[in-house]
Amino acid sequence: MLAEVARYRMAEGRKVAWFSHRVELIQQAQEELSMLGVFPEVLSIQSKTRPDVDYLICDEVHHFASDEWRKVFERYPDAAMASGTATPCRSDGRGLHTIADRMVIAARPQEMIDAGYLVPLEIRRPAKLMPPGKLSARPVDAYLEHAKGRSCLVYSPNLKAAAEHCAEFIAAGIEARIVSGTTPRDERAQTLADLKSGKLPVVVSMATLTEGTNLPIVSCIILARSVGSISLYDQIVMRGMRLHPSKTDCLLLDLTGASWVHGHPTEERLYSLDGTGVRRSVECDLSLDAGRSCRVCGCPVEPETVCPDCGTEPPTPKVPEVALSPLVKYAFMRRQNEKEKLAWLKKQVQVQRAKGFKPGWVYFRFKAVYGENLTSDMLRRAQ
Repeated sequence: MLAEVARYRMAEGRKVAWFSHRVELIQQAQEELSMLGVFPEVLSIQSKTRPDVDYLICDEVHHFASDEWRKVFERYPDAAMASGTATPCRSDGRGLHTIADRMVIAARPQEMIDAGYLVPLEIRRPAKLMPPGKLSARPVDAYLEHAKGRSCLVYSPNLKAAAEHCAEFIAAGIEARIVSGTTPRDERAQTLADLKSGKLPVVVSMATLTEGTNLPIVSCIILARSVGSISLYDQIVMRGMRLHPSKTDCLLLDLTGASWVHGHPTEERLYSLDGTGVRRSVECDLSLDAGRSCRVCGCPVEPETVCPDCGTEPPTPKVPEVALSPLVKYAFMRRQNEKEKLAWLKKQVQVQRAKGFKPGWVYFRFKAVYGENLTSDMLRRAQ
């Protein structure tokens, strides 16, 4: 969407600058823009060269409310701006009203599923929220029981736990590798390339592979860590909901019970430009340890790092204990009449033809969404 905005503004004669806070996002922007016939010059934010532009586009714009990234706007005080984010909130509680005049909700997850741009999500979780530091099962056991053969991302709470989770997959005969903030760039790129190609079935992530990560082949997310932020929860869970010809749905194995707090990502979310940013429309009195704040002064802090305010050392990383609790299906059923189902089905037929997917893809999608078989008569009417 942002690439199309850039192309449209350039056609009007404007000079556009695109800003992203990570190299991977810049590379994705280049790919999207090149498909529209736009080939940008790439500069570092630290560059002394300041392009002469009058229109700004900022990807993952919630990062630009920080003191460091706000300098972008100071460079271009007279420029107009259009930006994007799926999660308009920050861990420090700083609102986006300081950098944006208004918010436009372009599309909600359920709308994108209905239109064929995302696959539906099924959640399996313990019968209640797990206590802090406990999982309902080992990630490898949950994978073997519910998701064997799927391309999978496992989210672990710390490097020690990530190493143990990865080793358990390997011991079970399933190739797995770790990606974290300390993984060398070349090694990280190779791991993700092998995952995208289907060569590598499982990647264990620690504090990475959340926002802006494009891995469409992934059809299973294993949440083996607590998630205190609803925005981070949505970012993690929806990594597996992008379209790919090899899948018709995504499976979330929620081993901590985070969905008891944050719900299903297709539930109605309330968005704003103030400090709350994103919240559930249904109030929930459960709490979940975020692990993102200093235990002494409360300052926002990244996992396993020294507090920037008071200097408190992080606690010794621990591997979550396993308190065996069977995973049950999240009771999230959509009820539509036949007319609504037919309208949805027509869109899926269009997607199947446009993407060149096999005809059986429509049958499996229908079954994944509605839990019933698609009849030949209904498919014929949709066609």
